[in-house]
Amino acid sequence: MTRHIFQQLMLPDPDLPNAPDVFVRLSQGAALKDGNVTLPASGAQLQVDTYANLFNLGTWAAHAPVTDLALELAGTGPVSLHLWQVTQKGEQTLIQTDVTLTQGGNRLPITPAAPDGLLMWSLTARGPAHLNSAAITARAPVAAPIKLAIVITTFGREDAVRATATRIAAFLGAGQLPHAHLFVIDNGRSVTLPDHPDVTLIPNRNLGGAGGFARGLAAARGAGSFSHVLFMDDDAAFQMENLTRTAAFLRHAADPATALAGAMVSAVRPHELWENGATFDQVARSRFKGTDLRNADEVTAMELATPETPDIGFYGAWWYFAFPIAAVRHDPFPFFVRGDDVWFGLSNPFRIATLNGVMSLQDDFSAKSSPQTAYLDMRYILVVNMTRPTRGRGPFGIIALAMRQILYCASHLHYEAASAQLTAWQDVLDGPDFFARNIDMADKRSQIAALTQTERWGPLPADLPPQAPKVPMTTARKIVQRLTLNGHLLPGARWWGRDVTIPLQDRSSLWCLRYAKRGVFLDDAGRAYTVTHSKLTFARLMGRSLRLALRFLIAWPRLSRDYRAAMNTMTTPAFWKDQFAVFPDKR
Repeated sequence: MTRHIFQQLMLPDPDLPNAPDVFVRLSQGAALKDGNVTLPASGAQLQVDTYANLFNLGTWAAHAPVTDLALELAGTGPVSLHLWQVTQKGEQTLIQTDVTLTQGGNRLPITPAAPDGLLMWSLTARGPAHLNSAAITARAPVAAPIKLAIVITTFGREDAVRATATRIAAFLGAGQLPHAHLFVIDNGRSVTLPDHPDVTLIPNRNLGGAGGFARGLAAARGAGSFSHVLFMDDDAAFQMENLTRTAAFLRHAADPATALAGAMVSAVRPHELWENGATFDQVARSRFKGTDLRNADEVTAMELATPETPDIGFYGAWWYFAFPIAAVRHDPFPFFVRGDDVWFGLSNPFRIATLNGVMSLQDDFSAKSSPQTAYLDMRYILVVNMTRPTRGRGPFGIIALAMRQILYCASHLHYEAASAQLTAWQDVLDGPDFFARNIDMADKRSQIAALTQTERWGPLPADLPPQAPKVPMTTARKIVQRLTLNGHLLPGARWWGRDVTIPLQDRSSLWCLRYAKRGVFLDDAGRAYTVTHSKLTFARLMGRSLRLALRFLIAWPRLSRDYRAAMNTMTTPAFWKDQFAVFPDKR
């Protein structure tokens, strides 16, 4: 078997948001310079034990048989190498040796003490030294050659998608990833890109992410030469090593249905994980959210658990999701945006994995939450719970779920978001034809925008109240707050309620908003919006909720039957081809 590179040392890109310790930890004068690691004197140290560059042997072993592992180094100068393996049972040194780095390369064979766990390593200078490159290599059979169609869907983000496309085109043009091509699906029909042999720009109706990515999937199928598709967001900031690691992993995966879900990391806090794969159980649940990717202990705990991905409800979000075309049984459902990736992941027989270091830096969803997203989320939550192949729910369970979503927003004083959720519930009651009639969401987006008067980001108010005081949240206090629906069942809020300011990271915390009569929410850009306690508005929302619950219960036999049938008729290439016919040209 041929020796292959599985993973190259990835250093922070100065043009992207980054936290250097996510990649490598440097001490005693070690520094990054011109894409290399400089160890200027004895004792300077490079340590590779955090998220971007440790090697998850367990993930590879679960998906691809590997033999003859090695660490390959290139550089100059004398160093001491320490390489160790971490498993659930503890830590064990595999290599402890002195090495003189050479430009021609040094290969250090690795004999793992166990077939799983994590490989980490460090270099300590014994004199001035430079590390130019490092890679984990191994011998492994190639399950199938990879021909990758990279698909980006964009709308109105001309500068962002142009920058992303330019970086990818330069990478592909340099021959770094043979047999790959970039398709940019332009839902706004406003993007111009320089001609490039590895890039195709496709104007499209604004069918949201669902329609844009369905168009990209259709283009990949139509080309007839691609084995895999990678869906990516237009504003995704990522390192090109993402692509090489993805291709290497899929190339060697023994199961032809293997797919890869990239992690999402906050662009504002680039050391903080937003999601490393997700599960859907009534609602979407991010895995390992909040993990500090600089912290070796936190990363170790996450990565040791990563190979054991859940059997039920696991999916990959479309900010970075690579999958085999041959495994697709259903194209996206026309949700427009939000939930299209959930349903796609659950309804196709992918074997989804995650791989450390494969990550996208983006604004996290805390700043994006609005009545519009509340509307979109409620629609897909209801539909997926009615239709998902893994585990459907009965009418009473779905009603209870919907009521919890509405109470969550209303208890947080987000009455416009709760009203948008009720509108979504009403639209779902119209049946699956509603989604076909509103495939571009133009009318609905205008309707939700019109009801959004206060819950939108704007300038800071002149009378900014103090932040919520740090009061310990006891079980008793939490129970009382929830039983009273954050004071909505208590009289006199106008007299005893507080005015509070809540930062973005605490936006979802009901405790920070406890018994407030006015809450001012701040984002990281210095914008704000204000919500105000209103028992009358709350009561009206609850009345609408009860009426919709009764309608849903009566309509359940028809709804469940029609939506299940639609999951076969509205997720076909033929269905989407009719939608694309308006803009068939390429440029």
